[in-house]
Amino acid sequence: MSLDSKYDYIEEGAGSPIIMLHGMFGELSNWAPVVKTLSKSYRTIVLGLPYLELEPKLCSVRVMTEFLARFIDQKRLRDVTLIGNSLGGHIALDYAINHKEPIRNLVLTGSSGLFERGYADDVQIHPTREYLTRKIGEVFYDKSFVSDRLIESAYNQLKSRMLKLKIIRMSKSAKRYNLSGQLSLITCDTLLIWGKNDIITPSEVAHIFNANIRNSKLVFINGCGHAPMIEKPDEFNRHLTDFLKNSDNAKKHS
Repeated sequence: MSLDSKYDYIEEGAGSPIIMLHGMFGELSNWAPVVKTLSKSYRTIVLGLPYLELEPKLCSVRVMTEFLARFIDQKRLRDVTLIGNSLGGHIALDYAINHKEPIRNLVLTGSSGLFERGYADDVQIHPTREYLTRKIGEVFYDKSFVSDRLIESAYNQLKSRMLKLKIIRMSKSAKRYNLSGQLSLITCDTLLIWGKNDIITPSEVAHIFNANIRNSKLVFINGCGHAPMIEKPDEFNRHLTDFLKNSDNAKKHS
């Protein structure tokens, strides 16, 4: 697959554009509860990111950010709000810092960019179902989300040596591309929604983001892991809609 391939995305609603970005093992459906809420007032777009569909040499954060930039340009979107989870947050950060087109708002949840316990930190050459149950279990505080379907899907995917190579390359790219020295360049309103029980990007990571991004607000969701929009969608949506409404009101009166 090349960066010029067709985009895979879901689009609903009308109004100011919001783009949602999933993590390396995420899916478009991860954002379904958020789309249902936001599409009543906004043009909501969930963009599929081809993390593991590119040639191994292209598996990097910067390439994914360029993929996002091309999508925004081709859709002629302006004044965009970016919402990113995990590696999707890393890409949203990179875009906000390094692209000339300013964004309206930034929302990060369990974002990498500073520190993340990734797949490459504890990789098995021939992963077992037991290993995958443990690794997927690290994403969620509520282990009922660790379904047999998720485990079997991951098990079948990771039979591919090429896919494992791509995962390791993407994980190492995220670890090398640390944005700690560039966070002060972010000037837009930023919301950090963090699972209090996230062990992949733990709470201290959220505090560092909050301390170094101007105009940022941090909220924690208790009993929640690395993917709050999946595990606690109602609470996630409440924090998100409050933030967007406040931001909209502030811009109207500025």
